[in-house]
Amino acid sequence: TDQRNSKLTSNHAGIFESVTMSDQSPNSSTHTTSEVQQQSPTPMTNAFWKKHYIWITLAPLVLAVVWTCLHPIVSIMTGELKCRGWYIDENALDAGMFRYEATFSLPAKDGHRHDGMCDTLSRMTGSGNSSGNIDCHRQYYPDDKDSYLEIAKLLPISNAVMPVSESIVLVVPSAADWNSSVFHNTILQLLIRLSDAQKTKWLAKTVILVSPSPTKSLTQSVDAFLDAYSGRSSYSVMKALPQTYTTSTIRNLLVLDVATNEGQQRNELLLLPQGRRGFLPNMDFFFLAMTVYSNSNIIHRGVFFGVHPYAPSSTILSKFSWVSSLSPFFRQWIAELFDMFNFVRTLAIGPYSAHASSLDQGIDALTVQLRVSSDMEQTLIHEFTKRLEGIIRALSNLHERLHHSLTQYLLPSPFKFVSQSEYIIPVILALVPLVIRAVSLLLFEMDDTLNASTFPIIIICFGVTAVLEFVTDKITDLSRIHAALALLYVSAPAVARKLIEGKEKALFQSLHFLTCLLAIYLLIPLAIGHVSLGYPSVLFWSCLVAILPHRSSYSVHKLLWPVILLLAWPPVIAVPQVFGYYSPYMILVYFPLHFMSYLLWVFQNR
Repeated sequence: TDQRNSKLTSNHAGIFESVTMSDQSPNSSTHTTSEVQQQSPTPMTNAFWKKHYIWITLAPLVLAVVWTCLHPIVSIMTGELKCRGWYIDENALDAGMFRYEATFSLPAKDGHRHDGMCDTLSRMTGSGNSSGNIDCHRQYYPDDKDSYLEIAKLLPISNAVMPVSESIVLVVPSAADWNSSVFHNTILQLLIRLSDAQKTKWLAKTVILVSPSPTKSLTQSVDAFLDAYSGRSSYSVMKALPQTYTTSTIRNLLVLDVATNEGQQRNELLLLPQGRRGFLPNMDFFFLAMTVYSNSNIIHRGVFFGVHPYAPSSTILSKFSWVSSLSPFFRQWIAELFDMFNFVRTLAIGPYSAHASSLDQGIDALTVQLRVSSDMEQTLIHEFTKRLEGIIRALSNLHERLHHSLTQYLLPSPFKFVSQSEYIIPVILALVPLVIRAVSLLLFEMDDTLNASTFPIIIICFGVTAVLEFVTDKITDLSRIHAALALLYVSAPAVARKLIEGKEKALFQSLHFLTCLLAIYLLIPLAIGHVSLGYPSVLFWSCLVAILPHRSSYSVHKLLWPVILLLAWPPVIAVPQVFGYYSPYMILVYFPLHFMSYLLWVFQNR
């Protein structure tokens, strides 16, 4: 009996252990399953994401475009229903209290032809090339004896603070006869007035007047002058200037592009600050020139003010009858939006004015372009030159080393501006689709690791980019570069076929993720430093990289994606229709993103 009881007890214990183990095993499997479910998205979340992905990514793009269009009438950062008006940050540049006492006489006809500035200046002062504190020098091009630069240097007689260390440069176009030209004769009268210490006691900086020969343009003259001034004769077409002409640091350069046109229908004054690679002068410098001329009689005589060299908005919008039926508020908004677009267009692709090379060297520079009709020539040019004295006086009062700089802005009109803190927000919104696409690939579609086959593709892309950077400096024939790009794009599918090896989906997802990261990495610094080129690029590549390749837009991308890729291929439109050559932007930003987008299309259609 005791043996039977002990055996039953052992059997009951075994049954209890088995039951306990059977109770624990479902719990442990349930716990493991819950952990897996926490690591991967639920089917409902994944389905919702795929269904609404297009609208989620399009929303920030639409908001960015709408925000940009509201720049001329709304300032979100300041909370005002208007664009920010002009202001001058430095009190020393305030020209509102200046008195303009300069008067100019008509050119005297002495029966002689005065070909150059030095010759005419010598006659007007009654002495040689050196008259008191004015020196004039003619510098010839070594390889062309018919081309030269004439440089007049004015040293201030009374200096309030320290020995002269800064200079203001004025560049004027050439003239067939300096004595008979109203503008050129007037500018020399202004220079002689500035040399009189009794009339201009305020002058504290050196004034340099530069003029080319008739064979050279203003752009060529500015480039040659800066090279000769800095003494970079080893690779310059102009020899170094005499040391007496280069004793001061150039702080400001003003190009005065004044011309009289027969039959000029409208007199216009354009203030053109745009430089290459997104460079702009200090905003104070621009608004100083705008303030001086907008408060003069020039604006009261119906002269058009503009900030870009393209056709004014009023001329373009007059072709649309529906615009005239709008209220004045909306007409002004459309006109300023159009002018802001043309300002950005000029800053991105040109045409650039003659002062652009000065901005490249860190010199605040501006081109003032005046076009007048022959019947208003004397009145407008005399007023223009008289007001020029106010700009020189304000710049002479300024200690440039202590001057606060603001060089990131957009101009809807000569009297309004959009600051960087305002326009950078739409740029950030336009980048959001790229971030969303990269996160969605990482969370919902990709495996744990990147496909190893994507790394050779990235290496090939960067290698071709490096070769293009080297070749474009050596080869000027664009047809050869286009032929090499065509060969690359044709051979890419064959190389991709060997790399896929039955892993089309995994390779596409990994490559798509890396393309989004590459776009974010390249476009963020471009948008910060060169918004006129960076913002359109962000809008374009966000659509091409983040939206079109998504599976939910398959019916759309089947039609649009290859067409957009073909039109965006550099030899089709970009070079040389938009960009005249393969610029650093085309090589380092545009080509890698387009090549990666092309490979995405190839892999998705395998």
